[in-house]
Amino acid sequence: MFDKMGKPATTYEAHFDKIDTNENKPKIPFEDCFHVGMGTEMLAPLLYSLVRFVRPVRLMEIGLGYTTPWLLKGIEDNESVDLSGNSDLDYFKKTYDPVLICIDDMSDKESTASQSAMKYKDSKYIDLIESTFQGKSKEIADKYGKLDFVWFDCGGHVEYGQFLKEYLPICSGHVFLHYTYYRGKPNPNHVQIEKYVDPKEWERLDLIEPHKYRQGSVTMLKRRIDYDDS
Repeated sequence: MFDKMGKPATTYEAHFDKIDTNENKPKIPFEDCFHVGMGTEMLAPLLYSLVRFVRPVRLMEIGLGYTTPWLLKGIEDNESVDLSGNSDLDYFKKTYDPVLICIDDMSDKESTASQSAMKYKDSKYIDLIESTFQGKSKEIADKYGKLDFVWFDCGGHVEYGQFLKEYLPICSGHVFLHYTYYRGKPNPNHVQIEKYVDPKEWERLDLIEPHKYRQGSVTMLKRRIDYDDS
């Protein structure tokens, strides 16, 4: 592939994150929380759909941003009763009391993370923890019990390893990890998954956006239902 100057496009990859795209910024939902280059423009709506699909109760997001309002919207929309003609009305008789635990140290006060946190922190569904995530799992488990839907998008391979080692024991359902592939191949974040995720306990699915050279993948984990963690 060549650019308009006739040079190989790869020559300009290092400049992608520096391009000023404000004038051509797409008009999208929750635009005030969107940041070009973070790779969640398709992933955030996917997370919304998955929240609607599996209807989790104890959700956690580590690393706030464009995904935050989408996760919250999924919870809010789950409050409505589906009377489309294919509903299990016994299910809807059960109490639905969801919470979205949001963890971010807010080190960058101008970031989309901070914008998301400040705009949505007063929602009745959100428990905002302004901190690093390390060392918080026991506190969270003591307060809420097991987590059935977790979205992790924070740091590099060191942080991915720290998260998996500390938090997987309190995860009972689905875990989603951003940016685990680079140009279609496993990156160092993915290596941490191979290290800490036991395939006897977890199912795994990797989704890759082939048109992106970075921030274009997500690994989805689901605890196997036949796994006894009592």
